[in-house]
Amino acid sequence: MKAAIVRRGVISGVACALALSAFGCGGSAPEPSSAVSEPSQAPAPEVPPPKGALWRRDVDQTVDRGLGYFLQRLEVTPSFAPNGSFQGFKILELFDEGFWQGVDLRPGDVVTRVNGQSIEREGQAYEVFQSLKQAPALSVQFLRDGQSRTLDYRIVTPGEAASGAPAPSAPASSAPSSAPAPKAGPAPSGAPQSSNPPKKPAQAKLSFTRKGGPGERSISRAP
Repeated sequence: MKAAIVRRGVISGVACALALSAFGCGGSAPEPSSAVSEPSQAPAPEVPPPKGALWRRDVDQTVDRGLGYFLQRLEVTPSFAPNGSFQGFKILELFDEGFWQGVDLRPGDVVTRVNGQSIEREGQAYEVFQSLKQAPALSVQFLRDGQSRTLDYRIVTPGEAASGAPAPSAPASSAPSSAPAPKAGPAPSGAPQSSNPPKKPAQAKLSFTRKGGPGERSISRAP
């Protein structure tokens, strides 16, 4: 009996993480319980979260609802590798096709980790589930046909989503323009110039004696 309760707690944690993935793809957040009424609180605006994100309020409502609430959304079972080691939880069936529309999950996928943590034991599943209220993101790792895949979602408030939008590009006139480097040109007329003309190569002289008398002949040759 105890083992069955532990298994149910772990599976509930997996179900919750996968159900949150549906919210990031346009699914509906859990409706507030009818037992608790807060007339003074204004209803949250029905604005879809940015692509690849979850609203913080949806995550908080999910955690407040409890682990067992999402067991009705899917059926999973433990999955083991050929060597007998635990792999994760295999999805057997997804209920309510509209709820899962847009989520890249299907029966046969094996969920291995949630937010980087193993979910083999009940304590691990509970810790991951409770940490979602402070977690900046939700990451679900799973295997499909032996290939590893990941679903990643940021968890944001409307204010954070607005501030995270890319800043508008600055107009061209606001950017300081660097002056072009001046081109090299002839020296100004008033600039001093060298008065010494370039020197010509020196001439080499050869001296020899003619037959029958002294003589000298000059021969120019470039050095």
